[in-house]
Amino acid sequence: MHHPDSILSNVSTGSLVIDHLHEFSFSDNMVGLAFFYCSYQAPDQTAINMLSSLLRQLAEKRQSAFEYIKSLHQTHAPKDTRPLLDEITSGLREAMQQFRSVSFVIDALDECSESERKAFMGYLPGLAPKLRVLVASRPVPSIASDLGPASCLQIEAHNKDIESFLMNQIQKAARLRNYIAAEPGLEATIISAIIKQAKGM
Repeated sequence: MHHPDSILSNVSTGSLVIDHLHEFSFSDNMVGLAFFYCSYQAPDQTAINMLSSLLRQLAEKRQSAFEYIKSLHQTHAPKDTRPLLDEITSGLREAMQQFRSVSFVIDALDECSESERKAFMGYLPGLAPKLRVLVASRPVPSIASDLGPASCLQIEAHNKDIESFLMNQIQKAARLRNYIAAEPGLEATIISAIIKQAKGM
């Protein structure tokens, strides 16, 4: 069983990658792209929901994949049940056959619970070889282990970079700029607090 091509990063690079990949997928109908943003605040962040989201995105470009989703709905809706993981992954494999290549971008995977994360990652190798996966995450040993022989790129933001970014964002936000103008020292306090919490992310 082949592992998908993967990259493990300790910063959230998903948005930049998605923007870059969209340029290719929009211009080439044979290139599939799907992404998922993880968040610890999302209560329904399960392996089946993540895979279902990826399938829905591919189905938007392929009628055959859409028909598969429609058939699942017709099967489960009358019984008030939900599709099984195996049914979703079968749909993904079928959808991927309609593309020359498929890329998944999974952002902040470390914010998923370990059990759901492992379940999700366990299904990815079965979708190879057309699949390329980029995983953005904090450096979590169990994630690196689950990815197997994947390429790993570690990126760490320096405090100066974060400070420059925050100052630029403050200048763009009129309301925040007004608060800072009224309270000398507030800008430095905000920047210092965010840098402390960022810890290089």
